Amino acid sequence: MEGRLLVSLLASPFVFAGCALATRAPLRRAAAALAGGAAFAAGNLGWDVLAHAAGWWSYPTAGVSGHAPLLWYGAGGLSAAGVSLIGWRVTRRFGARGAVAFLALFAGYCVLRDQRVAAAPGAVIAFGPGAVPLLADGAAALTLMALAFAVQRTLAGGLR
Repeated sequence: MEGRLLVSLLASPFVFAGCALATRAPLRRAAAALAGGAAFAAGNLGWDVLAHAAGWWSYPTAGVSGHAPLLWYGAGGLSAAGVSLIGWRVTRRFGARGAVAFLALFAGYCVLRDQRVAAAPGAVIAFGPGAVPLLADGAAALTLMALAFAVQRTLAGGLR
């Protein structure tokens, strides 16, 4: 897991910076997105603890804690902050329909990514049996990005 954690830690600032530059986010919007990313990270930890308790998914190397290394949540939150800036631009251009489509695509992407990671040799995540864990994974991704986007919008004001 250490190699994957290192890659996440190194890549996440570039993901955020790339998204901020690509969306031409003003400083206030970028700062609000970072706050949204912090909310995403905290919520992600909460979802992982809940999922472990419910038997939906776990991190095999986590032991009884049921969650990934804490630095991983910071890296995920930083990347999510950048991705939320894309959601801001999509919503600005396409309105509520764009926001719903963005959130749905994000959730779908996360479920597919997590399934792929779980199937890889030396998997860092293991899903419980059946469809419920995958549906919960999608719900987690959807609600976490909606939270990040809501914090961003609240702090930066509207869509401008």
